[in-house]
Amino acid sequence: MLSATPESGKAHYLFGRVEKDSASAAAQYQEAIRLDSKLIWPRVALGRFYQTMERYDDAMQEFNSAVDMEGRDPSVVLYYASAAIASGTTDAALAKVDGIRKSNPRDLGATQARWLLAVASSDWQGVADVQKALVARESLATTWWRSVKVLRFKNDASVDARIANGLQSREVRGVALQLRAERLLESGDFAACAQFIKSNAKEIDSTTLAMLDAYTAAGFLLQGNKAEADGLLTAARRAIGDVPRSTGDRLAEAVIGGLRGSLSVDAVMSVARETDAIAHGWFVAGVRAAQSGDRTRASQDFAKCARAASDLDFPYLEVKAFAAKMKS
Repeated sequence: MLSATPESGKAHYLFGRVEKDSASAAAQYQEAIRLDSKLIWPRVALGRFYQTMERYDDAMQEFNSAVDMEGRDPSVVLYYASAAIASGTTDAALAKVDGIRKSNPRDLGATQARWLLAVASSDWQGVADVQKALVARESLATTWWRSVKVLRFKNDASVDARIANGLQSREVRGVALQLRAERLLESGDFAACAQFIKSNAKEIDSTTLAMLDAYTAAGFLLQGNKAEADGLLTAARRAIGDVPRSTGDRLAEAVIGGLRGSLSVDAVMSVARETDAIAHGWFVAGVRAAQSGDRTRASQDFAKCARAASDLDFPYLEVKAFAAKMKS
């Protein structure tokens, strides 16, 4: 298509989507924008590329343009909010998202983005107001997840009891299982986390299971318990099988290899960028730095991990807890 129509912005964008090299793909997106400035998706794709490269201000610029364009997908506003959190420009993003919601109250993406920005700003009243607006438009499991996530951010003493109740509920048990493991990682109780994951392994998605095992193993590595870590990394590798079946499996395989030391940090980072999950790459880098005795570098890498996890989901809170332990 590109050969037949080299002046087509759409053709350049589509060619970029199948380019294996991310830098080459970004060049195609830039050319698509140059040829047809009204195309939305090349800007979104370019913004995503900039975000994986941690060029957060550049990502914000592209998403900011895409958000204002006619016919955009609701997901674009969420990308915009995530980039704003990473770039530290939440105030400007709040104003813009509020403007979108005022002109179109039914814009689900804008409402979800407003929740994300409110959490990042510790605006708990704003969070509560937005959650009320989302209740009728999201599943029970998602509503429950949001409420528990906020309790975790507020360090509310009731969060563990809330998760325990969720484990007894058929509707939210799947989400509660993951949140319980994440809470144990956050608290640093790696032995309990390993046992909990093992006891409930059959109910956890295999890719998620592998990542939880890997992060728990990282906790043991930081404690100097290599034997426990090796056992968990073996279990994690077993969970994804001999051949990775998905992008998530490929990422998990890289994280496992990085923590084992069989894969270089640079190789892990390369896979993390390709799979749009750079936060996990920085986590491995932090653990490896800590193992080498470079606590300053480890703290810096963990901070980069948290910044890259600007959707505020796993491993945002978990890595902040790991970083705090590095300083203690």
